[in-house]
Amino acid sequence: MPAYNCESYINKAIDSIVNQTYDNWELIICDDGSTDNTKNIIDSYNDPRIIKNHNEINIGNLKTTNKLISLCKGELITIQDADDWSDFERIKLQVNEFRKDHLLFLCGSQSVKINNNGKILKKSDFPLSYIDIKKVLPFEFQFTSASIMFKREIISSHEIFNVFFDRKGGVDWYFFGSMILKYKMINLKETLYFYRYNSNSITNKKPENPSNMIMGRIVVYLLEQKIKYGKDGLTDNDLLKNRFNKYYNALLDEYEIDKLLLGRQYAIRLIQHHSYLEGTKELILNFFSSPALFIKWISKKILKI
Repeated sequence: MPAYNCESYINKAIDSIVNQTYDNWELIICDDGSTDNTKNIIDSYNDPRIIKNHNEINIGNLKTTNKLISLCKGELITIQDADDWSDFERIKLQVNEFRKDHLLFLCGSQSVKINNNGKILKKSDFPLSYIDIKKVLPFEFQFTSASIMFKREIISSHEIFNVFFDRKGGVDWYFFGSMILKYKMINLKETLYFYRYNSNSITNKKPENPSNMIMGRIVVYLLEQKIKYGKDGLTDNDLLKNRFNKYYNALLDEYEIDKLLLGRQYAIRLIQHHSYLEGTKELILNFFSSPALFIKWISKKILKI
């Protein structure tokens, strides 16, 4: 459990693991240089199954997760986000699936998306079978990443999260998408994971640079390469690396041509996440900043329909 500035939520996250009906677990938790009371809250827990390994300075969620995974001793691993929580039956039900099926390598569950006021924004209805999960990749990701429990052995020769994605977002889609292409995964029918819509996360906050906004398309491109060639542009294959870099730079060039594109896409994201008033306000401001660029952008959208 990597944790950063989540003093309002960290108790619920930790308690949801401490109160699991399955008790043979180890929680390795790291405060990543928080500036609030998160570290003190973590340190107040005295359960011997909770292992604390804090960072002296902030290194980010990706690198912290990689560090924590490297410290895991168990055969099964899952990542619990510090502002989310799990159903008390979660670990037991997932462990049981691995005991029943030795060919199973990843097990997710249904999930619920909730805002900070407790309002339910979305309930998942993910397919349960490996065939149905895999067949829609890389254009649909039929899982909630943080709900997934996986066998330790699948990362024995892999760095769990590729540092290319550091502070950009999208690494969980890339990692689990890559693993699903190789290993059997199922989703349970039970709702076992509850995640908050956090406007300050990398995925949801106003991006500082275009890289944060294009990671979805980047992940799709890399997974398409994996499906076609068995490798992708983040490996040492020069041909695939050059093709990937060309694609990546072409996406970034769009933001050089249209300096207001980043703000426009952020406004659309706000609306998609039910922040209708704020998103509409951002779009209006964007329009008046350059009506010509806005009309050109909306025209391209219409032509693609």
